[in-house]
Amino acid sequence: MILSRSPPAVPAAHGIDTLLDARPLPSKAHPIPAPRRPTVDNGKGKGKEKAQPGPAVERPWADGPWPLIETPSRRQHITQPAQHIANELAHAHNAMLRGLNAIFLQAPYIPLPRPHPHPQDDHDDDDDADAAAADFSFLAHTWASWVLAHHTLKETAVIPALDAALGLPPGSLGLSARATAAAAAAAAAADSNGDSERARNDNNNNNNNNKEEEEEEEEEKEGPLEARLRRIIAYTTSTHAQPTTYSPSALQRLLVSLAEVLVPHLHAQIPLLLRMHDFCSTPTFSSSPTSSPSPPSPSPSSSPSPPHSKQPPPKPDDPSIALTHILRSLTAPPQAAPASASTVLPLLAHLRDATRDDDGGGGGVNAWPHMSVPALHAVAERLSPPHAGAWRFLPCDVWGRPRDLPYAFGDGGRAGEEGVMRV
Repeated sequence: MILSRSPPAVPAAHGIDTLLDARPLPSKAHPIPAPRRPTVDNGKGKGKEKAQPGPAVERPWADGPWPLIETPSRRQHITQPAQHIANELAHAHNAMLRGLNAIFLQAPYIPLPRPHPHPQDDHDDDDDADAAAADFSFLAHTWASWVLAHHTLKETAVIPALDAALGLPPGSLGLSARATAAAAAAAAAADSNGDSERARNDNNNNNNNNKEEEEEEEEEKEGPLEARLRRIIAYTTSTHAQPTTYSPSALQRLLVSLAEVLVPHLHAQIPLLLRMHDFCSTPTFSSSPTSSPSPPSPSPSSSPSPPHSKQPPPKPDDPSIALTHILRSLTAPPQAAPASASTVLPLLAHLRDATRDDDGGGGGVNAWPHMSVPALHAVAERLSPPHAGAWRFLPCDVWGRPRDLPYAFGDGGRAGEEGVMRV
C-alpha cells in the first residue's frame, strides 16, 4: 500500500550534492531480501553491515553500459584547486553514472505486478511484486531528482562562480549543458564524412517515432537535459503510486533518451574544468582539498628557491584564491533538509565505490561525498531503514563496498514480458 499520492513539499537543502528541488515520494520500508551469496567480513568494514563479495564477473555491474569517468587523481598527483574541483565533480558524476547504469540494468527484471490477480493465486507473490516495483520507482525518482538538483545548482551558481573567479565572460569555459551538447553535435558532424544523409534520415526517424511536438517545445524551452530528467521524475511518481503501471521498456526508453545528453555532458565537463589550471599561476594544495592551503610553489620557469626559504604568497588577483573558496564549498560535508535526509544521504552513500573513489585516502572524511564515520553510521542505522527497499537496488553498501545488483539479468526475480533494451 502506498502511503500517500500527494507528498508534502520539501524545503530547499544546501550543498551541490544534496539540494533537491523535487518532492520525495513516500515509501514504506520493505525488508531487504537475503543475499544470494553468504556475506563475509573482511575486517575492513565499519558498523553492522558485512562486506559483500565484489561484483561477479559473469554479471553486469554499475560501471556499464555507460562508462564511468577516470578521475584526474587516478592519472596524476593533483595540487591545484582547479584540478581538485575537476576531481570532486568527477566523483559526483561517477555516482550519477552508477545510478543510471544500476537502474537501467535492473529495470527489465523487476517483478511485474498484475493489475487483476486471480483470487486463487499466491497473493504473497503479488505483494512482493508491488513492493519491488514501488521501491524501484522510488529509487529512480530519488536519483533523477538529485541529478536535476545537482545540475540546476551547478548551472545557476557553480559555473557562473567559476567564470567570475577566472575573470572570464559568462559561458567562456563552455561548461553548460547546452554548450557541451553543441560541441558534441559539431564534433559528430565533423566526423560524419559523407554520412550526413544517413544521419539526417536517422534523426528524422527518431523525431517521428520518439518525440512529440510538446516534448520538443519543452526541451527547447528548458533544455534537453532538464526536460528529460523531469519526464523520468513524472513517470516514476506515477508508477510509485500505481505499481501495476510500471513498464520496463517505458522506463528504459526514458533512461536511454536521458543518457544521450547526460553522459556526454558529464564526461565533457571534466577536461573543461581542468583547463582552469591554465589560468592559475601556482598550485595552492599539496594534499587533500579540505586541508589548509600551503604557500604556492614557484612555477617551473622560475629559478629555484634556496632550501627552507619562505615561498611568496599568492598574488591578490590569482584565480587560485577564488577557486579555493569554491572548492571548499563543494567539499563541505553534505547537509540535507530533514525531510530529505532519509533519501539523499543514503543515495549518495550507496553510490560511492570506495575502492575507486577514495583517491588512496582510505575512504575517510576527505573521500567523496565527505561523510565522516559517525555520519555513515547514522546513515546506516537511522536514515537508510525507512526506504531500505529502494536502496537494495544500489551497487554499493553504505561503506562504499561494491556488491552485486540483485536484479541484474533477472536474478532474484522473473523477467518481464518486454524485451531487454541494449545500448
